[in-house]
Amino acid sequence: MKSTIATKAGQRRFAQRLFATVAGSALLAVTVSSAFGQAANEPYLLGNGDVLAINVFGEEGLSGEFTINDGAIAYPLLGQVVVSGKSTADVADALSRDLAEFVPGLSVAAAVSRYAPVFVLGDVQTPGRYDYRPGMITLELFALGGGLRRAETPLASGSGLQLLGMRQELNDNELQIMGLEAARARHRAELDDGDFIPPEPRKDEPALLAFQRKVNERERDLLTIRNANLEAEGKALLAQEQSFVDEIASITQSIKLHEDEIRLLGEDVAATTQLVERGLTSKSNLRESERRLSATRRDALELNSYLARARQNLLAVQQRREGLKEQRRNEAAAKLQEVELELERKAKREEALLASMVEVAMTADSGAQLQAGVTLSYRILRRTPEGDYEETPVGEREQIRPGDILRAEMVRPVATSANTN
Repeated sequence: MKSTIATKAGQRRFAQRLFATVAGSALLAVTVSSAFGQAANEPYLLGNGDVLAINVFGEEGLSGEFTINDGAIAYPLLGQVVVSGKSTADVADALSRDLAEFVPGLSVAAAVSRYAPVFVLGDVQTPGRYDYRPGMITLELFALGGGLRRAETPLASGSGLQLLGMRQELNDNELQIMGLEAARARHRAELDDGDFIPPEPRKDEPALLAFQRKVNERERDLLTIRNANLEAEGKALLAQEQSFVDEIASITQSIKLHEDEIRLLGEDVAATTQLVERGLTSKSNLRESERRLSATRRDALELNSYLARARQNLLAVQQRREGLKEQRRNEAAAKLQEVELELERKAKREEALLASMVEVAMTADSGAQLQAGVTLSYRILRRTPEGDYEETPVGEREQIRPGDILRAEMVRPVATSANTN
């Protein structure tokens, strides 16, 4: 009996130490990006499945996103370019050097647009494919898989309900990110006066893909409508501009006719003045000629004021028409900044949810099984530079790499026969 009590006490102490280790690991995941993702200060090396965003300034045909397959990307002008095992800075330098043979003086920038996915399988709630995040560790990917698989339904425990709620919140956050990314693509199209380029799918789940297609179509339709409105407003202003041009031409012609008439009336006044001086006509005839000359000069002055006003209106319409696109670019730039800020907030929210899921997944329900003597074993199946796969045992704080396959397995204690002596 004493032996049994001592054994149970030892198991409790072991369980408490193990639980403290798991809880500490969960808290560690909150700061994983600073502790693991950034501490090394080593550049990320590209691999198969990564999507590389290349921007060649001033050359849209050479810019875009390229998926790495078999260690290379299919790039315009250069064909297959090997990028696997290189940093984005190395790739940018190499492309700048190689493109210089075709177009000198190009400025090339490269960045990872989307990392290769990671996978989790084994004794987890929802095995499958997940998005890689820089700094991800074993526990984080394990939590994304729903934590330790349990025989009972997740609804049977408070931690399970909490985890389901977090997963739903994470999915809602994902949907909002998709909407923001589609809006960002539209604002970029408006800013660059280009076509709508839909963002790459974030996940391969059919429901999410259908939602993303719907959101992209909505933003594309909105861009079409806004472009049509802009074109219609431009045509209306162009017609108004032509109207003022015609008005200016008409007024200018009228002024010329009035100038000719003033010249003729001036000659009549001079001739009548000479006749009056000789006594050949009355002064009333002279006064009548002078009145006609004065009235014609007033009409000419009024026409000149009309001409100045028409030219001013023409200038205003021209400035408004020329500023239409610039105004929309300014609006698009402001909206784009708002969307980028909101996307950053959603990304931070995603990090917080993932960290919380790590903590919840490793607490009460999982802890109950761990206290019963069950431990967790992690193994990573990772692709070697030669193209083969190698499986290696890892700890819960091991840093995950893009393309890794994590296997989480429960290890139960080996049953032993009780000593009856």
